[in-house]
Amino acid sequence: MASYIGEIDNAKQSARYLSANAKPDESESIEFLRDVSNYLKTLTQDKFPTAQLTTYLNGLDDRPYKYTRKDGFNPYDLSVKLKPYGIRSKQIKFAGNNIKGYEVTVFEEVFKRYLPEDISNQDVDD
Repeated sequence: MASYIGEIDNAKQSARYLSANAKPDESESIEFLRDVSNYLKTLTQDKFPTAQLTTYLNGLDDRPYKYTRKDGFNPYDLSVKLKPYGIRSKQIKFAGNNIKGYEVTVFEEVFKRYLPEDISNQDVDD
């Protein structure tokens, strides 16, 4: 019963977020890509573990990711969101370990296509 009540609370929080922060000109998937793009801008490496990105997304208090499941947005959720863009995780060597992750370059074409205003703003800033 307590877990059911917790799920209801998470659903209510997600509904509040969605209704309070709805932007008619920006779809949820574009917002997601923008959040991923913002994360990638913080990196100094050319690849990163899946867990780092999910941790970052779960840490965005003004986004619904951490309310996706009881334990937050996980690698499976990330793969489902990225699949329509042809982005899939793969085994990478990171900090001496062989783990699931992504290469930064696989996101570049997707960002050019779906976030062109972000790319042009970045060019102006440079």
